[in-house]
Amino acid sequence: MATGIKENLKVDEKVLHVADSSFYTEEALKTLGPYTFWISRVPMVIEEADLLRRTEEAFVAFDDRCSYYAAYSEYAGI
Repeated sequence: MATGIKENLKVDEKVLHVADSSFYTEEALKTLGPYTFWISRVPMVIEEADLLRRTEEAFVAFDDRCSYYAAYSEYAGI
């Protein structure tokens, strides 16, 4: 999957990929490397996902329907 993404999207501009949590695997992250930009939900089977449950007060709300929390972490060496 990840190799196909990288091969099919050879463009000069910065591309931001959006994927579901099944994308978030060690193999996919290592294949895409640190210079491929993406947004994905961290699967709850990964320990760091539990951090989101404990830090709800850190979420920033746009309105009643939408909020976000940004965190930096390392997984699979990325």
